[in-house]
Amino acid sequence: EKLKEEADSAQGEADLILLALEALRRMALQEPADQKAYLERAITSMVRNQWRNPVKSLARLFWLGAPLSKEGVFKEHFDSKNLPAQIRARQNELDGPDVALLLAAMRGSSGLKESALQSKVVLRLKEKSIHRGLSATDLVEMAEALEELGVMDEAALRPLGQEALRRRGELTPDESHRIHTAFQGMKLPLPQVWETAGSTKTMQNSMGKVTTQGFALQEGHEKKRGNNDIE
Repeated sequence: EKLKEEADSAQGEADLILLALEALRRMALQEPADQKAYLERAITSMVRNQWRNPVKSLARLFWLGAPLSKEGVFKEHFDSKNLPAQIRARQNELDGPDVALLLAAMRGSSGLKESALQSKVVLRLKEKSIHRGLSATDLVEMAEALEELGVMDEAALRPLGQEALRRRGELTPDESHRIHTAFQGMKLPLPQVWETAGSTKTMQNSMGKVTTQGFALQEGHEKKRGNNDIE
């Protein structure tokens, strides 16, 4: 109730409206259709402000409004030359949670597919520390979104996979299965994210030193399981 009151009493404060709406949506207390009037109010305020709101608010609006982006006033403002263009122009300000919201907004049949913005998101995923502030569940959902969108850029996928492996203790069995499946679908099995193409490592065993070379799997070159391979 308090969150609903905040959305009602925001008096044009788009950033506060969007923050309250995100919380309501995440808790499944409101559906996109229930939020149309509030979102229209936020958009009016942001346009009046020439989209100079924090980029976090722009990303939040993109996520909240994506299911409505083909309707009425939303269609104009969610056009590639409007809200998406504003986000693209400020890609360097996007943090991990912003990127997670943008990817989530592009998923599924009601998602807003925006190829130019997707490219900027993938570019941002290559930055160090971009995963700061993300939950383990966020990492899983981002991997699934990237697979769904057909992203195959290993320079963006490897850091995400490495972060997921570092935090694997936080994943539920179901989430672990899901992220392994997503990376397998992107032709980069999760255990291989630490290896870069052409890299070598030397290990000592009973037969002496053994040097192995990492390589990026190409289509048609997936490892075949033998009788002694462990599932």
